[in-house]
Amino acid sequence: MPLINRFTSLLSADVHAVLDKIEDPIASLKFAVREMEESLTEIQKQNEAVRRQEQKLQRQLRDSERLNRDLEQQLDVCFDSGEEALAKSVLRRKLANDAKRASIEKSLLDSEAAIIRQTNLVEENERRLAATREKLALLEHETETTPSPFTTKDIGEPDISNEAVDIAFLKEKQRRAK
Repeated sequence: MPLINRFTSLLSADVHAVLDKIEDPIASLKFAVREMEESLTEIQKQNEAVRRQEQKLQRQLRDSERLNRDLEQQLDVCFDSGEEALAKSVLRRKLANDAKRASIEKSLLDSEAAIIRQTNLVEENERRLAATREKLALLEHETETTPSPFTTKDIGEPDISNEAVDIAFLKEKQRRAK
């Protein structure tokens, strides 16, 4: 059984080697460029979504701060009027708003960190994409300027001297006489 497994793995390796040699490097690079562009587009979409979320959180933070100022004024009125029960109710709302504001601030910090990570990722992917595009351009240029071994050139008749023809004629004559 191990012999069959070994034979199968050797055959598989040979098939992969043949496929690697057959594979067109230009097509592979073009495919890689397309994949990288799609990945870059996806990352940029995610980055935009995070930025929109960040804007939403900033609006919520401003609303929370506005509410906090209003609650402070209400507390002032309650304490000035001696309404302790009402002041406790307003304080409860203020504490809930403070907790909500702290949560929003944490989410904002997380979103800013995510934007920084994604921006770095976009920059790195753009560098890789540019490098791959350069490789593709170089390879395409090489294939345009390097003749393919499979193409036939129009070769003119070579310049052969009369002496070379005479010597070849004599050798051929001797070979046939035998």
